[in-house]
Amino acid sequence: MKSVKVLMGMAVGIACLAATALPSAAANPAHLRQLLETKSCASCDLSGADLSGLDLSGTNLQGANLNGAKLLRTDLSAANLSRSSAIGARMHGAKLTQANLQHADLTLTGLVLADLQLADLRNANLLGANLESAQMVGAKLDNSRQTMAGLLRMQQANNPDGPIPLDVMGVNLRDADLRNASLSRSSLEGADLAGANLTNADLRFAKLDGANVVNAHLDHAQLQGTVLANRKEATLAPQARRQ
Repeated sequence: MKSVKVLMGMAVGIACLAATALPSAAANPAHLRQLLETKSCASCDLSGADLSGLDLSGTNLQGANLNGAKLLRTDLSAANLSRSSAIGARMHGAKLTQANLQHADLTLTGLVLADLQLADLRNANLLGANLESAQMVGAKLDNSRQTMAGLLRMQQANNPDGPIPLDVMGVNLRDADLRNASLSRSSLEGADLAGANLTNADLRFAKLDGANVVNAHLDHAQLQGTVLANRKEATLAPQARRQ
C-alpha cells in the first residue's frame, strides 16, 4: 500500500504531464455558438473555452470535450455532463447542484468551493481532482474511481513522445461537506478527507487505503467492509456503523 506522502509527491509529476498533454487549440467556434444559442451541445469540442459566470443550467453537454475549459462560478445546475471529459478544467465555485456527471472524467479538475449538492458522480474519474471545501450534501459518488486512462489518451494524441506517468491517486476532498453522500464501492485511495463531514455517508466497501481522514466526521456513517487509514485520528462516533 502506497503512503499518502509518496502519493502526494507523485502528484507533482502528473500535474506536469497534464500541462504537456493538454492541447493549446481553442474550442470549436461553431460548437461554442451552438452552446450559447441552444444550451444543447452533446459531444461538442469546447476544450479551452472560457465559459465563466454563464448560466448553463439544464444544458446538455453529454460527451462534450471540456478539457482545459474555464468555468469559474458557472451555473451548471441540473446540467447533463455525463461521459464528458473535463481534464484540467477550472470549475472553482461552479454551481453543479443535481448535475449529471456519471462517467465524467474529472482528472485534475479544479472544483474548490463548488456546489455539488445532490449531484450524480457515479463512476466518475476523480484522479487528482480538487474538491476542497465543496458542498456535496446528498451527492452520489458510488463506484467513482481514479484512473490514468483519459490522461494517457490525451497524451497519446497531443504528446506521444512524452514520458509515461506513474500511477498516481489522491483526490482532494479536504473540508468537503459530504453529509448523506453515497460513496459505496468508490476507489478513493490516497484521498485527502481531512476535516470532511461524512455524517450519515454511505462508505460501504469503499477503498480508502492511504487516505487522510484526520478530523473527518463520520457520525452515523455506514462503514461495512470499509478500510479507513488513520482511523484513530478521525472523529469516529460510536454511532458509526461497521457491521
